[in-house]
Formats: sequence, structure tokens, C-alpha cells
Amino acid sequence: MRRRLVRPIAHAMQARRRTNVNYSNSERNRATSLSIRYPSGDAVVTSLRYIPEKMTFTKSEVETGRFRVPTAIAGETGPLLVCVNGAQQTMASWRSLVKYFVPRGWRVLLFDFPGQGPGQIVEGGADVSLDEQVEITRAVIDTVSPATPVNLIGGSWGAVVSAAVSARH
Repeated sequence: MRRRLVRPIAHAMQARRRTNVNYSNSERNRATSLSIRYPSGDAVVTSLRYIPEKMTFTKSEVETGRFRVPTAIAGETGPLLVCVNGAQQTMASWRSLVKYFVPRGWRVLLFDFPGQGPGQIVEGGADVSLDEQVEITRAVIDTVSPATPVNLIGGSWGAVVSAAVSARH
């Protein structure tokens, strides 16, 4: 979606004297849209983002091995999308993804690895190996969705962890 928005917005900015750009909020579908009218008369109307009435999370903790991992789930029903943080990222880095997927019928699971955000190392050293991160991710998934397949998405180092989880389980 972001890729489609780049061209019209960039083009409108380059030709701002010749182009009318209007933003509008629709109460009916709770979406913010951008409409661009080009000098040729062509018009583009693009939905920028969905604005949920209220986003609620179910929060809990998962204890696995020497770690205590906070979790948050948004959405009531639908397929589960598990977001795996990159190095030094927290659950907050997935905010825009949650706002996009939950209104479209997905459940989104967020968690913080130990040493990131409120994630805790209960005992032992501060290092968390890739194997431990894979096991943490698997424990979180097993707690939330033990029998149902999930969809993994990872940011930065989280993509490596997601790939390792997929390969091992």
C-alpha cells in the first residue's frame, strides 16, 4: 500500500503549484483519504489509513526457561499474525501494522524479547541467543495458538528469528 501512495504524493509535491491536494475524513467508513487532482483533470483518491474507533489489547505474560515475556493481542477473531521484533525494538514499533490488520479481520500478537521493552531475563546472563529467541517465539505462539497455524512477520533481526522458527517447527 505504501508503494502506491509514494508516486501520487511525490508527483503532487513536485507539481504543487499545478495540483490541488485535499484531505478528508469520512465518518462513515472511518478512513482518511487523500485526493489529488492533476492539471490534466485526472483525479486520484487513495485511502491512507484506517482509523479504528478504539483499539484494545489483551495483555499477559509468558514464562519460558529463564525469561518472562510480555504479550499483547489485538483483535477478536481471524487468522493470527505474530510480529517478531528486531534488535532493540519493542511492541510499539508494530502500531501502524496493528491499526491496518485488526480492522480487516486479523488478530495480531505482539511480544517483547527479554532485554527489549518490559521483557525480562529472570536468571542468567544478559545474552539471548538465536536458539533462545526461537524457543521464546515458539513458547509465545504455543500459549496463544497451540493448534492453529499462524503467520509470522519479522522486522530486521526479527525476520531472521521468524525464518528460524518456520524452519524448525
